[in-house]
Amino acid sequence: MTECARLVDGKRPISELEASQRAATEVVEKARREATSKAKIESIPAHGEWETDLDDRKIVLRRVAPRLIESEEVADLKKVSQTRTLPQAQFDAWFAAAPEFVMLSVSATVYDGAYSKLRVRHENVEYTAWTNVDFRFLGGISGFETDERSYSYFNFVDRVEKKKDTEMSLRAADLGYDYELRWKPSPVAFSSSTPEYVMVSEDLEAVPQEVYRRLDDLFAHYLAHKDELKVRYHNNRLMNAARKHYQKNRPLEPPQDIIINFYPLSERKAAR
Repeated sequence: MTECARLVDGKRPISELEASQRAATEVVEKARREATSKAKIESIPAHGEWETDLDDRKIVLRRVAPRLIESEEVADLKKVSQTRTLPQAQFDAWFAAAPEFVMLSVSATVYDGAYSKLRVRHENVEYTAWTNVDFRFLGGISGFETDERSYSYFNFVDRVEKKKDTEMSLRAADLGYDYELRWKPSPVAFSSSTPEYVMVSEDLEAVPQEVYRRLDDLFAHYLAHKDELKVRYHNNRLMNAARKHYQKNRPLEPPQDIIINFYPLSERKAAR
């Protein structure tokens, strides 16, 4: 899916029919790109070809002549590669105005979609918080910004459902195995349905203020974009299901051969 499509998907929910149509279009577009790439590779004259089998497909090696770089291209490359030096004062001003870059790593376990346990790493120490936000909605972002900071966001989201976890425990008991339930109730009582988080620690005074600031910024981003994040999560689920269904039910196609154009580096040096 293109970036444009993803942005549209964050604005409105798509239907199962639309997801199915998009999944089919993706396959067609992928085939078109592969065919165009193959035609471009094969359009280059080859001095010789060699084939070798790779399970159910072939690898075709085509020895071609190195492409000569025209003088105009060399001139353009030199123009692009010219180093541009900024005055130190201008560089210092640009650097001072740039937002602070921060890496934020959060692992979340979501319980029945009702609340989440968060594990936040900061300076090689892990801190725990509980929230009434379903963190699956935040699983699809890779970064966000505030007025003062630019965050690179790394996240891992796991989901635990009480019903399925209980069934797993019962099956394990029937087979004579011990199984520790992963599902657990929230140890904190949230004040309302408004998104919030509660830090859990034996010594809350030892939790750095930086950890609170990072979580505050993350939750502020969620509050500002929660509708779009929920729609995007909904659409991604539909698209993943549609892709899986389409791939499962479409006719099998024979594996495509792998075509590789090559030439010795010594020939490239001689062609310059």
